[in-house]
Amino acid sequence: MARRQSNSSNRTASWRYVVLHPALWFMLATVGMISGAIQLWPAHYQTLVDLPEYQLSEQKIQVDTPPAWVDVDLKQEILGNLQQDASLLDNQLVPSAVATCKSWPWVEKINRVEKVADGLDVELQYRQPIGLVEIATSSGQQVIDRHGVLMDPRTMDTISSEKLVRISVSRPLPGQQKIWAVWQDHRVIDAAKIGSINGADWGKLGCYRIVSWDPPGSQSNKNPFEIWPRTANGIKIVWGSAPGKEKTGEASADQKLEAVRLYLAQAGQDNDANRGRKIDVRSGSAVLVDDLQTAQLPEFNDKLQ
Repeated sequence: MARRQSNSSNRTASWRYVVLHPALWFMLATVGMISGAIQLWPAHYQTLVDLPEYQLSEQKIQVDTPPAWVDVDLKQEILGNLQQDASLLDNQLVPSAVATCKSWPWVEKINRVEKVADGLDVELQYRQPIGLVEIATSSGQQVIDRHGVLMDPRTMDTISSEKLVRISVSRPLPGQQKIWAVWQDHRVIDAAKIGSINGADWGKLGCYRIVSWDPPGSQSNKNPFEIWPRTANGIKIVWGSAPGKEKTGEASADQKLEAVRLYLAQAGQDNDANRGRKIDVRSGSAVLVDDLQTAQLPEFNDKLQ
């Protein structure tokens, strides 16, 4: 009997210990506060959202400075495509800003869009013109980026054409190209990849034009790309395939570029001694070759200035 009373006393003491323990009361109080906040939040949410310190403004948007040829106010564009009186507390603010940036054709990539302590931070990578596609003598030139996307011709209003490499393909495919669309000719796209090789400053190397001898519609890349100098006294370069499309045993773009640099550093580029010279760098080393193909297919010669 005494043992049962002892067990009962122990259970009562344990229950009192649990009930009276501060941790339990703290937990209950916390749950109560959270529950109350959840119930009160809908009634006060709009009040908080409308507070001036949470309103998104042009001053609270940080965005990369666009190139000179982008003639719109990007901050105003972001604000204009958001709901009126957009708030930093709005969960749809970032997705809406991302959607706006995706609609800009001059943006190549969205690196980051996020809320920060003092507003909205937008980090963009803009398209950059790298080449001028030569359609025909009477059709002028059309500017493209490194992916072969045809850019707005107004881009050239703020950029010197001398900074861009020319792209010439044998018998260009007919048809009107759409602005901000990828060029519908793989030869042009491949030439753009060569023109945008990282670290290649073709202008400083005296290189002026990237030439493809493949016929229209060809998918074989049978003929190697060539890179031509600005003048007839310069050295022509048999480059080979576009980056990522190298044939078995063909050197990488980096190896070819280094071979070009080394050879031109020794031979120079624009002097009478180089007239008619052509080097082949497909092996990764510069090898002098005969200029037979140019003699047989002179259709680009009349374009040399």
